[in-house]
Amino acid sequence: MLSNPNVVSWNALLTGYINNGYAKKALNLFEQMQQKGIVADAVSFTCAMKACSIVKDLEKGQEIHTKIMRERFLERDVVVANAVVDMYAKCGALQKAREVFDQLPTQDTVSWTALISGYVQQGKGQEALHCYEQMRQKGVQPDNITYTSILKACGSVRAFDKGEEIYNQVRKEHRLDTDVVIMNALVDMYIKCGALDRAQEVFSESRVHNIISWNALISGYAQYGQGLEALNCYEEMKKKGFSPDAVTFATLLKACGTIEALEWGRELHKEVAEKHLVERDVVVAGALIDMYAKCGDLDRAREVFNEVPVRDVVTWTSLISGFVENGLLEKALVCYEQMKLDGLSPNAITYACILKACASDKALYKGEVIHTEIINRQDGLEDDTVVGTALVDMYSKCGAMEKAQAVFDRLSMLDVASWNALILGYSEQGLGNEALKYFHQMQHEGFHPDVNTFICLVRACGYMGTVHMGMKLHALLLKLGLVDEVELIGSFLLVMYSNCGMLLEAEEVFHTLPTHDVVSWSVLMEGYAQIGKENNVLSLLKQMKGKGLAPTSVTLTVILNACNHRGLLEVGQNSFEMISKDHGILPTLEHYSCMVDLFSRAGHLDTAVTLIERMPFPADLAMWHALLGACRNSSNKVIGKLAFKNAFHLNENNDAAYISIGEIYAASADRISQTH
Repeated sequence: MLSNPNVVSWNALLTGYINNGYAKKALNLFEQMQQKGIVADAVSFTCAMKACSIVKDLEKGQEIHTKIMRERFLERDVVVANAVVDMYAKCGALQKAREVFDQLPTQDTVSWTALISGYVQQGKGQEALHCYEQMRQKGVQPDNITYTSILKACGSVRAFDKGEEIYNQVRKEHRLDTDVVIMNALVDMYIKCGALDRAQEVFSESRVHNIISWNALISGYAQYGQGLEALNCYEEMKKKGFSPDAVTFATLLKACGTIEALEWGRELHKEVAEKHLVERDVVVAGALIDMYAKCGDLDRAREVFNEVPVRDVVTWTSLISGFVENGLLEKALVCYEQMKLDGLSPNAITYACILKACASDKALYKGEVIHTEIINRQDGLEDDTVVGTALVDMYSKCGAMEKAQAVFDRLSMLDVASWNALILGYSEQGLGNEALKYFHQMQHEGFHPDVNTFICLVRACGYMGTVHMGMKLHALLLKLGLVDEVELIGSFLLVMYSNCGMLLEAEEVFHTLPTHDVVSWSVLMEGYAQIGKENNVLSLLKQMKGKGLAPTSVTLTVILNACNHRGLLEVGQNSFEMISKDHGILPTLEHYSCMVDLFSRAGHLDTAVTLIERMPFPADLAMWHALLGACRNSSNKVIGKLAFKNAFHLNENNDAAYISIGEIYAASADRISQTH
């Protein structure tokens, strides 16, 4: 140490600590400097503000801000003033940041950028865009950092047009060829807007790339389920001489898991092993476990887990997630309890995984136990957005909408996923009006719907049969370009129009789908079946088979329901035999129930009874009721008595069965008297 350091020496130390990542030490040093009577100058205060920004120490920042005001540095030094704005923005105190900003005598590019960056970091994309417009109106020229921040804002609110405008400005200023950070921000913005083709174009257009650029593009493909494109991009990256890092491997392994590309995943595992990343990087280890789990190889996932020398909560959560993804709730819970026995505390993602398992299994009681555990932690985790969203989803899937709503109402920080969980919950419970109500409220509160929001709403319109609202949504989706980009939206639009009986519109959507699988064919068939167009159903079945697609169990149900609706006994019988024999489909109880109903309606009661006797499982109540109804029409006391006996055995308080058997005997007595 210097024997008598002056302010310049102290500032050099402060700067050194901050530049090397020791912000807390820098703040302690600033305190020592004050205690020793060294008068802080502009550099000292700027360093102190920067340190507060890094460690998010708002209280200390306010204290130093008071000293800055006392020394009148806000009026005298724009660098110090900008550092104060930046500190408040980074600490989340955006209102205070704006107040200080508005008081500045000079608002330069750095001042505006600090405010814009603050809005972006706090998820206030629209406010950031508004601030940027004000900046341009004042004639202040953006710099590279401004452009990077505003592109993040565009991505966060899917402001594609504004993003394009920024792109044109950046290109005009020749920044794309010289600044890799801006190029990366552009690629990321286009990906977040769902414009992967534009992201690829901008990437190819630029002459400057780094590993972050490649990772952004690979991540984009993985994020949108285009795993093969992600893997091809990786191969191209290696040809260009770039070495993958841990982020690359983690992203690629996620892509492999998404498309269940086990062989690709194994090859990547070899590369990861060569770099010893399983031992060194828990994120890569977790991604590897997750990949094997998603590909269904849980034994290998467990082996990788056992290879990790120090298992942290991330590694455990990856394994738990694997069990959840494969529907193994009990194993997931055992793993969860074992993790806690090892002294590790679950994090938000762990709770989200285990609550997802409870939701899938409709395990309400277990979900409530975990909810109580979260509350008892008393560390505020219940208010975490990820955990809160998982709780809303769990209660919704278990049919406990009041509890889901209560959790949602208590969340202090909401995001689009939280709103989606609630909207989806109401949709799945058939409460479409509530789903639409929260869709409007979500937008009123400044949240922008994403792809999942629209999927929830289209489903809600399908449940309710609200064609007008559904068509408005369809028009909006076409305007946003989401129907072409996201195949799942097209599939749900198909379901919506089919459920609403609008088969011409359903066929139009069907023909716009990039691929036609058995599910989409079956949805269209079911739509025609519901309005009694059995010829269309059978025609679609023929077309589907002509495309080389084999019918499934769902297809058979749709066809049999169509035949039932129109009383087409021969067609139904032939379809039942053809699909089960020619395509190896084992008929389910639902299929047999359709056939029993079909035979009963046609008056073939003996055949219906024979089918019931030959079934590989016991008949259900619906079958015996179908027989009872048919016996009432034909006054068949023998089979009616058999059907009543079995219906009574399944439900002794079956009023409908008593009424039916009474009517059968009454009808039989009438016929006897008429004969005499």
